[in-house]
Amino acid sequence: MFLSMKWISFTLSFSATSILFILGTFTLTVEAINVDEELLSLFPENTQVIGFIDVAQLRENQLAQKLIESELIGGRFLGRTREEFIRWTGLDVEKGIEQLMAGHMGSDGFLIILRTNHGTLNPTPYLSERKIYFEEQTGSTLYRTYGQEDWVIALEGKLVFVGSVKIVRDALSKLTISDRSARDNHLLVDALKLVEDGNQIWSVGEFSTLLPKGISPPMATELVDSLERGVLQVRIDTNVAANALGYFNNSDTAARATELLRGFLGLFKAQTYGHLGLAELLENITIDTIESSANIHCIIDGELLRRLSSSLDQ
Repeated sequence: MFLSMKWISFTLSFSATSILFILGTFTLTVEAINVDEELLSLFPENTQVIGFIDVAQLRENQLAQKLIESELIGGRFLGRTREEFIRWTGLDVEKGIEQLMAGHMGSDGFLIILRTNHGTLNPTPYLSERKIYFEEQTGSTLYRTYGQEDWVIALEGKLVFVGSVKIVRDALSKLTISDRSARDNHLLVDALKLVEDGNQIWSVGEFSTLLPKGISPPMATELVDSLERGVLQVRIDTNVAANALGYFNNSDTAARATELLRGFLGLFKAQTYGHLGLAELLENITIDTIESSANIHCIIDGELLRRLSSSLDQ
């Protein structure tokens, strides 16, 4: 249903990419990204991880559209849900979403906010025919499904909220009442200063909180526990440039993380032997260590990605 739509799925794919790159870093630049303060102010102060996708910019990029529509992202599956979502919201996910910000907080709390270019959305006629009920709060309507009552959907003007019930309610209250927010989380704000301007996709925070406990082997568990914070950024133009940063609590742990990542990369290269496209893609990934941080950097040629996505679509 709602969470299956194309751009939400792109967010989940982006989150998975974040986990893959959390042990990496990039070269600090002078000009930091101009963060969307309006959306950031709606997230709670205890937000541990925050991510952002500038959907409007990606929509104008031919390479990004090709990747989103391909099997690399799951375009064939997502296409089946698009018409239904448009019917119950009046929002065309292909054209109507401008920006998306997602955050994780606490043990299982989450919040996704989408800014749209539509007027007020009204899905009530459609939802009333299904097992979805709604309640009013300070002028906003919250939609909840039976059997899934720990999360809720809310619509307010051109904003769409999806998340844990209490967190969505708090976000709605922040629209009218000034309160402490993620903008007051100094660790998060400092990490945001490391994101370069021009990146359409980025994520910062304590990525270790997204990973399940008890990861094996024990070395991996130690590395995850030692990861203090990370930064991921992705820029798509004619190529895709992915840079990430992971700060560990000491240089020895960072060096071990680098060696482990290099081992995984070598294993992936061995498994893609004979597949020229994937092998070429992996050759563009570099991994190294700078003091107490592990580093991953990759620039992937746009034509290579087009060839790979086309081969997966067949």
